[in-house]
Amino acid sequence: MNKKIICSGIIAILFICPPGWGQNKDEELKELEIKVTEAKQRIENAGVYKLNDILRFLPDVTVARRAPYQEYTGPATETYVSASIQLNKLFDVSDIADKRKKEKQKAIKRVETIKFTIEKLIERKYLFIDQIQKLSKIVKSTEDVIEAAAKQEQIEKLKVQINEIQIEIKNKYFEMEEAVIEIDG
Repeated sequence: MNKKIICSGIIAILFICPPGWGQNKDEELKELEIKVTEAKQRIENAGVYKLNDILRFLPDVTVARRAPYQEYTGPATETYVSASIQLNKLFDVSDIADKRKKEKQKAIKRVETIKFTIEKLIERKYLFIDQIQKLSKIVKSTEDVIEAAAKQEQIEKLKVQINEIQIEIKNKYFEMEEAVIEIDG
């Protein structure tokens, strides 16, 4: 019986508390730092060449067949075969490596920028949570119904803003993963 009551209480707390209230600010920042470190590591570990760049190592080979000029009008007794090999794409390989290194640097800068944005969003979220807690205390202590209703309306607006911030945080995490995938291929 006690286990059912305890489980019911925990479930009720989970549904009553807005998302993000289960974690504290330090835990979210630590989780962000872990994800940023993993993203940077994946970018650094990405190869300089992609699979389709290997095709540039292959030469262009052209094979042609022809007959001597005198024999165009008559039956061909001899046939000449010529082949040409071109390795001009081979010199693009170093350019590709330089370009990929620059792309990796840009991706790392992009991840750092996204990290900064997420940090600021987390700080804003916890400022709103603090405001909600203060306004909740005011609502409980006030006797004026109209003032309490106005404060409750402010609380609801802040909850909506917190939800929007959480959506923005998720979008930023998606952008970070997108930057890694672009490089990691």
